[in-house]
Amino acid sequence: MRAEVVQVRCRDGVPVEFRRERSRTSGSVRRYSVRAVLGFWVEGTAWWRSKAVRAVLGRDSHESIDTTPEPDRTIWRVEAREADHFHVGVYHLVRGGDGAWLLTRAGD
Repeated sequence: MRAEVVQVRCRDGVPVEFRRERSRTSGSVRRYSVRAVLGFWVEGTAWWRSKAVRAVLGRDSHESIDTTPEPDRTIWRVEAREADHFHVGVYHLVRGGDGAWLLTRAGD
């Protein structure tokens, strides 16, 4: 599954609902209620892939060094149910350091 931009509503910092588009052309939205949080964790950035490291290794110009680290991201593994459906699935909701949410894995 490719990462998909989703809208997430949180309560006390915890996801309680998310919405995803059915298709880009229809404009309709699927709404999911989070029934349980199965876990969450923070992933640090892949610092070894940064421009600064590539420059030190001679793979990039030293003039292009950007020492600004990429922000960490938080992954929430949730059990959720689509509105008006009985089936429950497991989803990974990822909040990037920029505040944007992505759906990266769905096991529904």
